[in-house]
Amino acid sequence: MLPSGSTVLYAELIWGGSYIVAGSIDLSAFINNPITFVTPAGTNSITPDSSTSNSINFGNGITAYVRSANVTTLVQAGGAGSYVAGNIVGTIVIPGDSTGNHAGWTLGVIYQNPSLPFRNMSIRAGAILVQADSGPVSTTLTGFATPISGALGGRALFSAQEGDANRNGDQALFGATAATATALSGPNNFATNFFASQINNDAGLVDTSGTFGSRNQTNGSPGVNIVGGRQGWDITNVDISSKLVNNQSSAVLTLTTSGDAYAVNANAIQVDINAPKINVVKSANVTGAITGDTITYTVTVTNTGTANAASVVLSDALPSGSTLVSGSVTVAGTAKTTFDIVAGVPLGSLNINSSIVVTYRVTITTYPVSGQLANTAKAAFTFQSVAGGSTITGVIPSNTLTVPVYAPILTITKTANRNNATVGSSILYTLLVTNTGNIGATVTLTDNIPAGSSYLSGTFKVNGNVISGANPANGVAIGIVAAGATSTVTFQVQINSLPTPPQLVDQATTTYNFQPPDGRTISGNASSNSLTIPVTLPNISITKTSSASVSAVGDTLTYTSNISNNGAELISNAILTDILPTGITFVAGSVALVECLFQLPIQQVEYPLERLQQVERLQLAFRD
Repeated sequence: MLPSGSTVLYAELIWGGSYIVAGSIDLSAFINNPITFVTPAGTNSITPDSSTSNSINFGNGITAYVRSANVTTLVQAGGAGSYVAGNIVGTIVIPGDSTGNHAGWTLGVIYQNPSLPFRNMSIRAGAILVQADSGPVSTTLTGFATPISGALGGRALFSAQEGDANRNGDQALFGATAATATALSGPNNFATNFFASQINNDAGLVDTSGTFGSRNQTNGSPGVNIVGGRQGWDITNVDISSKLVNNQSSAVLTLTTSGDAYAVNANAIQVDINAPKINVVKSANVTGAITGDTITYTVTVTNTGTANAASVVLSDALPSGSTLVSGSVTVAGTAKTTFDIVAGVPLGSLNINSSIVVTYRVTITTYPVSGQLANTAKAAFTFQSVAGGSTITGVIPSNTLTVPVYAPILTITKTANRNNATVGSSILYTLLVTNTGNIGATVTLTDNIPAGSSYLSGTFKVNGNVISGANPANGVAIGIVAAGATSTVTFQVQINSLPTPPQLVDQATTTYNFQPPDGRTISGNASSNSLTIPVTLPNISITKTSSASVSAVGDTLTYTSNISNNGAELISNAILTDILPTGITFVAGSVALVECLFQLPIQQVEYPLERLQQVERLQLAFRD
């Protein structure tokens, strides 16, 4: 498992297995073929590196092979997750000794993580054959230095083939010299049966996560093989801290056996080295802020390690929406007016058991999209683990410090129930007041109510509730609009006259206030979109005709009125009036509208036309 925040530095894929059984099986034609390597990023074909290719004669007619390849770029791209290797050649039948069958793979990864100590890391791939009838195989490890004093730490990692649980004698010895080396052991690696077909995790315990994870040989001294168990492949990680001494710069690893044969195909050593232990702690003088505030950051850099840190540089990238106050940097209480924390502040050397404090001020210039300022300072430095040794670089981040930036963000969307209007009609306005900020706001809404219209009393509602006595022209308190919430405001206006120009241009505004946790009262304002509605006068045409152009006394005439609405809006409550001239008498009951007859006054004909739609035409007839 690759820990969060890690950077992969190197990765080697090692695989192998048994491929020749004298007189019966020979898979030589296949062992150099590419294998399949599946990472979280995809499937890859891996060709073995000829420089690490090996064949191993275990005796009794059994021959095995080891292949490996550098897969650093693939693991860097894949990151943490599951990895699978396939198409690895191996025998499944060896007459007389089924424990000789084996095939497997190991992925060795070196990674960097700022939360871990500085370590000397080394990994080797190849094949070291160890047999009972041959002498021990020793390797001297150099290039590291343990701390001069204090606690020691180190681990040894192994990958091996053909170690058997039921055969004793396998040992891995480690020490400052060959004479002082003693046998390694772990939770699942016995000192006298170290390689025993055991696949372990980084703590040295059985790892059940892979293929056949529950089919593990029973380790012991000796152990017991199970039917269908993982056979002939070891991966383990054991503690070597007790084998180290202070101020040590070399060690000896010895592999031996008295009753088995095995091959180590990979070995890695990690040793905590003499190094600074840098801790970077960042704090602020506030727990919350608003746009325009200035924050003072304090960063304390401490070295509790076993080596001095040189060329220490502290930097802070500063998140978007914040700006360094020029000349605000101080180092150990002294103003450094020319220093820039973004570019990096030089601190010089930081000796063992010493610390230094840096302060700087930052202004919040714009509201951050996330609603908070989250950033991390980092200290870069160099050191030498041993006098005259190579210069090692390190970068240690501080804690991530998050300062909430409080603000209600109000948007007001205004709509109406009609696109055009006529003098005499009404309009229903709807306003959606939305708060996308991170704190609630107490809001007062005002609407200008344009000339030519008037507010219809009693129609102002907030979320469906009538606000008694409200008049949007004077401003109405609509309560708190919580963070992430929307309040719906509606009200109606009556169009009383034709405005100049003939349109209603309407826009709502709000004033609001809020209180961040520090108790301040902060005010703000917001405006809606501007809404324009064209207004017209009612446009009605009446065409009147008579049934005769010439008449005599006593004749009956039928008058017909064609009434049309030529405007853009529906007309309600229309009344037709016709004043009859002297000498004409209305014939009672003669008014007809769509074949309906009505009793109307004799000398003045009035008829309620109810609703007259746009471009709708009515025909009214009566007799006199």
